[in-house]
Amino acid sequence: MKKGILLLLTLLLLAGITLLRLRQTMPREPNTLAVSETAAPAGTGSSAPAERPTETSAPSTNISAEAPAEAPLPTKLPTGTAENPDASAPPEPTATTVHEYTPETYQLVTDIVFTLHSQGEESDIQTLLETLRTKDPALGSLWQDITDYWFYISRDFEVHPGILPDGLPEDDSLGIVVLGFQLMYDGTMAPELIGRCETALACIRKYPNAAVIVTGGGTAYGNRSATEAGVMAAWFEGQGVPREKIILEERSLTTDQNATYTCEILALQHPEIRSLAIVSSDYHVALGSMLFTEAALLRSFRNGGGPPYAVVSNAAYATSGNPDYSNPRKFTADMWVMADPTY
Repeated sequence: MKKGILLLLTLLLLAGITLLRLRQTMPREPNTLAVSETAAPAGTGSSAPAERPTETSAPSTNISAEAPAEAPLPTKLPTGTAENPDASAPPEPTATTVHEYTPETYQLVTDIVFTLHSQGEESDIQTLLETLRTKDPALGSLWQDITDYWFYISRDFEVHPGILPDGLPEDDSLGIVVLGFQLMYDGTMAPELIGRCETALACIRKYPNAAVIVTGGGTAYGNRSATEAGVMAAWFEGQGVPREKIILEERSLTTDQNATYTCEILALQHPEIRSLAIVSSDYHVALGSMLFTEAALLRSFRNGGGPPYAVVSNAAYATSGNPDYSNPRKFTADMWVMADPTY
């Protein structure tokens, strides 16, 4: 019962934050709207403060008036350091096309998100999606895919405690993504991040041909040179994981950015990785899976072709400080604090 409440409220959180961001990003001259993959935290502009923990974000389809500029994303920086002095403003993902919303299709998308958030009837959501497909088949298809995954999260998503299940790819097409957690003041790993890494290490030993993808930028108040990804990479090397099997994404400051920038790295530099397994804390794997799936769908929509990967599984580190899942009102408030950096 608690797991069902957790998954349902995660869905509501995802829908609510997306609705807020869609409304906040309405342009001053609403003639057309351009889809952007990059998600800026609500109310913070294009970059987030370095102090933000990496697990404090929610999915979005961010709207901007201009296409993002092309910029390469390095996968491997020196272990444990932020080589880029402007790491708090990571480069935008690449894009080859810009798809324009009209005021009518923008309103339809807003209605879809609002209906999800308010636990409206699925038939009403499907009616809105059908109308959107009539107005814009490409946008309709995109939002059908996103909505389908939201329903999957709420109904069928299964959290795997401690280790990945059997049956995943045994070759190098599998990537094990370890989601970051805010560093201690001096730049060392917090106990929860160590727990995530230990969970991931068990998964790596079960699937030794998989790559390990570590994510997270500089979040240590007293050590701005340390990054979550860099510190994790050093830890995995110390546990015997070959350096060439480790992929770093160390510019992100939110889970949303973890997904967006990792997606870009994998699409451009590691096309062999086609399946992802998300490793995080038990309360966080559903959100991470949603965001990484949405990032893949958005990149496919913008750049053509199929999604660069599919999220196929997860492994959860068991925490002792979960929100109170038995109290939906309190749980929703706790999740909102984690999801909204401006709260």
